[in-house]
Amino acid sequence: MNPRSPAPKNCFFDERGLDWEAFRDWVAKSHCREATRDLVNYARKYYQCLLKMNLQPLLGMSNCKRIHVMRALSNLAKFLGVYDDYRRLIRKYGLSWKPKTSDEYIIVRLTKVRNPHEIFEWG
Repeated sequence: MNPRSPAPKNCFFDERGLDWEAFRDWVAKSHCREATRDLVNYARKYYQCLLKMNLQPLLGMSNCKRIHVMRALSNLAKFLGVYDDYRRLIRKYGLSWKPKTSDEYIIVRLTKVRNPHEIFEWG
């Protein structure tokens, strides 16, 4: 279940560029400010991997960085309506964006928090 609305129909994704402001606004609907900033920054830096359907650059990254980049590209793929293609690409390259340690699980959960007081309600 994704509470965000789909990307606007008039967005485009090719060599001409992408409406990064619309993408940022879309991501901000479900992420805190810091997570939105990080997701957009990673997406801007690595969007060519999605455009060219080549995730080879991710193979040499540290586990932590690769997970961040994959999540950013996942959000971008959802925004653009090519998420199924992105999932197939991930399988093709044998990648996984699931955290490997309990610390990474906590970081993932904290970055999704929109209201800091919500953390105290977890227990």
